[in-house]
Amino acid sequence: MDARGMIYQEPFVYRDQFGFPLAGGTAIEDRTTLVRHQGIIAYCNWNQVIIENSFRHRQAVVIPSIEFNGGKTAWIIRQPNDQWHGEQIVQRANADVVAGVKWTLLNNCQDLVTRAYEGKNGSKTRDVVMLGGLAAALIALF
Repeated sequence: MDARGMIYQEPFVYRDQFGFPLAGGTAIEDRTTLVRHQGIIAYCNWNQVIIENSFRHRQAVVIPSIEFNGGKTAWIIRQPNDQWHGEQIVQRANADVVAGVKWTLLNNCQDLVTRAYEGKNGSKTRDVVMLGGLAAALIALF
C-alpha cells in the first residue's frame, strides 16, 4: 500500500533466469499451444510490452506483456547481440504496427519476428503446414 492506502500492483514482466527483465528486441515464443505464437519484447514509458502480429487483433499490434499468453511461461527464441541491435529489432517490428500490417496465413507472428531479425519473411509453422499439405497431395495422386 502507498501512503494514501491505495494498493499498487506490479505490472507483469517477462524475466530471465536471474530475475532481470528481458532486453528490448528479445524474441519470445508461447509453446503452450499447438501453434507457436511469437512476439518481440519492447518498452514503452518504462513498461514492458510485446510487439506481435496478432490473429486475435488481425494485425500487428503493441500489447501489454500479460496479454501475450496470459502470463504463462514464454521461451526465449532469439536475443539481440547488444542494446543497439535490440533497438533496431524493435524499430523493424514497430514498423509493421505503424504500417498496419494485417495478419494472414502468409504473414503471421513468426513472419514479424523473422522480418525484425533478418529483414525477410519466415514462418516454421506455415512451412510445416505447407509441406504436410504437399505431402498429402502427392500421396493422394498415387
